[in-house]
Amino acid sequence: MDLSINTSEVDVAVALEAYGHYKSGRYKDAIPLLQNILDVEPNNWQARLFLAASFFKTGLPMAAQRAFRFVFQSCPDDGLRQKACLGFQFVNASITSEQTPLPAEFGAWAEKLATPAPNIEHIIT
Repeated sequence: MDLSINTSEVDVAVALEAYGHYKSGRYKDAIPLLQNILDVEPNNWQARLFLAASFFKTGLPMAAQRAFRFVFQSCPDDGLRQKACLGFQFVNASITSEQTPLPAEFGAWAEKLATPAPNIEHIIT
């Protein structure tokens, strides 16, 4: 993603660190910094795009899907909306092309929900 993170209210060092982590592939390190930026600047659409991509790169496709959708539906900038739309389509394609495990947001329930139900014949007999 060829963007930079512009900030008006967040210390530029935080934005530079988040961008540096993202560009070097340290997506897990970028996520909390991007979230910190968005806590202060909720309409920082560039940071939201980086956050969506970071979610996807760290194995959180459902979170990425929601983040890309939010940017696409809410961002006033057509160029950023187009990038979000492409990201959303890419995430959707990856979700449907493989058996994606339940997202980490489900926590302990993910394992329980992913466990196949017992065979009904074993219950009846």
